[in-house]
Amino acid sequence: VVTLIPTFSQPEALANPAPLSIPTGYTQTAHDKKIADFEFVDFDGKNRKFSEFKGKIVLIDFWATWCGPCLADIPKLKKLYETYKSQGFEILGMNSETIGDSDPADPDFAKESAVRAKQIVKTRGVTWLQANAETSLPIAVNVFGVTALPTKIIVDGEGRILAKIGEK
Repeated sequence: VVTLIPTFSQPEALANPAPLSIPTGYTQTAHDKKIADFEFVDFDGKNRKFSEFKGKIVLIDFWATWCGPCLADIPKLKKLYETYKSQGFEILGMNSETIGDSDPADPDFAKESAVRAKQIVKTRGVTWLQANAETSLPIAVNVFGVTALPTKIIVDGEGRILAKIGEK
């Protein structure tokens, strides 16, 4: 359960966000580091940039189809998104199927997992943008240092990391 910011419509709430409620078994690392813009490909095959979210609070959700806790987060994320989207909040799903694998290059697995990921997004009613695994994995590892799932990164409207929440 992640309690984000009580309201996004008040500038003081954006400047001084409320503390996050971190569930048992997870850690929160506070940051104030500005991230470099990065490119990714969405589930529709469109080239995108993180800078498209400038001015918005973004929860970057690193997930995988095999990750039970990731899938269990979907209803909570849906509620957050529905509640705060109109106030400048976005979620960017980052499909990270093979994170931690020493040899993630199995093309058959990659194809099957991409199909599974799209099915999960569709059947569970996920409406926020999703990045494909091929472009998400380098971002997860090289930009954010993600080593385990689920991991969530909260970024402010100027591209500064507010928090990194992941398993211990």
